[in-house]
Amino acid sequence: MRTHHEPAGPRGKSLPPQGLPALPLDTAAAPGVDALLDIVPAGVVVHGPDSRAFYANRYALALLGPALDVMRHTPVASGTWPLLRADGSPLPLHENPLQRALVSRSAVVDVVIGLRGAAPRWLICSAHSALGADGEVAEVVVCFTDCTELKRMEQTLRDSKERLRLMLQGSTDAPWDWNLAEPQPYLSPRWWEMLGYAKGEPGTDDGA
Repeated sequence: MRTHHEPAGPRGKSLPPQGLPALPLDTAAAPGVDALLDIVPAGVVVHGPDSRAFYANRYALALLGPALDVMRHTPVASGTWPLLRADGSPLPLHENPLQRALVSRSAVVDVVIGLRGAAPRWLICSAHSALGADGEVAEVVVCFTDCTELKRMEQTLRDSKERLRLMLQGSTDAPWDWNLAEPQPYLSPRWWEMLGYAKGEPGTDDGA
């Protein structure tokens, strides 16, 4: 099985937005590339022009699990890939980073996608198209890292904010808040009510 590897470039520089030149299909990977990719702390999957996966490093195998078998045997357009949007809804074909890279022939970076399951796994995904000598897409290299814990923390924060909002809404207290980043306080409707005003009356803006 041939492994695609990116052409060498200036150290520390990001990939160009346009497609990368692909290795000829009969060219073997440089010695040690498989071993190198297996210690990279990110998933790497290489897809052919038909969108099917034909290479995955060890990290990708661990992260994707059974989903990788689906990607190997069915094209992305089949609609069988178990992927989710960041909001938890099914990922449409036109939003799939791989499909976007195939169509645009350019890089698609930092897209949050999920793997459907009882406990969804979340990934930050980038896809880079590799062009052949004829200018057509020969391969798409997809790289991703696990961001499940970050996603969980974001949801916990949203839940906490919602609980606080409901608590304040049902409270008879008159909360207010001063944002140090802006010279503008937040004064709750209850705060104005205690002063004998209704929120929205002339002269009751928060900066008054």
